[in-house]
Amino acid sequence: MAQLIGWIVGIFIGSVLGALLLQLATKVIAKFNLLYSTAFVAALVGIVASNVLSLVVSFIYSIFGHEINFIGYSLVLISSFVFYSWLLGSIISRPELGPIGFKVGSRISFLYFGTAFTIFISAVILFKFLAPHRM
Repeated sequence: MAQLIGWIVGIFIGSVLGALLLQLATKVIAKFNLLYSTAFVAALVGIVASNVLSLVVSFIYSIFGHEINFIGYSLVLISSFVFYSWLLGSIISRPELGPIGFKVGSRISFLYFGTAFTIFISAVILFKFLAPHRM
């Protein structure tokens, strides 16, 4: 039960922060301001879909008696990127022109994934050097 609550809280916090990052990426790439509510829904659906995809791939690997490996994680990452690009292309609409499409959605998704990855790696490196060393 505690893991489920932690998963839900993590998805919510990730969606809140992801929506802010998505607004910034949309402003930089598509040159218009995205409503926070639209960004939140896109981030929430993207995070939930990525988690479900990861669970499905892990389940398929476990059926064959293996743990998920680099190839499985790469499959999840690429599939999540393509799905998220499609999702952004269909959910996000320019006020005067309509949906932004897959091409602009993939650019926004690339900036979104790249920024999130950079933040994650920076946090890992920071904690590695600031954590007390154990002998």
